[in-house]
Amino acid sequence: MKNNMHGITHLKIEYAVNPLGIDVIPRFSWSHDGTGEQSAYRILAASNAELLRRQQPDIWDSGRVENPALLAETIRADYGVTGAPGYQVEVRQGKVVGQEYRLELEPSIYDCFLGTVKGLDKLPGNLGCALLGMNDRWTVFFQQQDAKTKTRILPVEEKSAYCVMTAADEGKLIFIGHPVVADNPELVLNVALSKDWKSWLLEIHNPTDTEITTNVKSLPLVAGLKFTETIKLAPGTSQFRTLGPIND
Repeated sequence: MKNNMHGITHLKIEYAVNPLGIDVIPRFSWSHDGTGEQSAYRILAASNAELLRRQQPDIWDSGRVENPALLAETIRADYGVTGAPGYQVEVRQGKVVGQEYRLELEPSIYDCFLGTVKGLDKLPGNLGCALLGMNDRWTVFFQQQDAKTKTRILPVEEKSAYCVMTAADEGKLIFIGHPVVADNPELVLNVALSKDWKSWLLEIHNPTDTEITTNVKSLPLVAGLKFTETIKLAPGTSQFRTLGPIND
């Protein structure tokens, strides 16, 4: 095993120098005794030295692999662990309450966050996000409200909705929140796609043992929905409504 870089020494495979046979997936190691800092590595395997010299491996090419330590430093910096994060949030509704690794948001009086995030396309990976203060019984939407709205339903656990923002969300208007709300927080509001994927359907369920009369309505800031109705539900029953066509 040879190297073609100055300062790279102690090349080993499975902790051995030039082993004759290996019956496991090999682990490679080396030391860097040169000046400067190693930023990445590439491992080539070939049947003869000439192919290696020409960097034309006929057995294996790891490709360029970024140095994990330096990548970790980049992540710590860009995701706000060691200072200001490498992205900016412009808030229209709601507020930012945390930016240490993941973005944490709180809703406005409209039960949602509305705003843009810039710098997503410069991050080394995707951005995790949590919207706090949600109702576990109600559906939460993530909407990219661009020329064509794109909607996905988010998981909600312990009053927080979780999502991942990608470079595709760069600079786009983002809505995160309940698409439909009710005056009574004990109701279950489940918004889902119809079987033909053409409409949004709403199930309103009363899980209690008493009759509930309440107003149910869509949020004014959610795209593509317009619904309001006062509904009476007997204990343990559900009612269903069609909210409108899918505009995604």
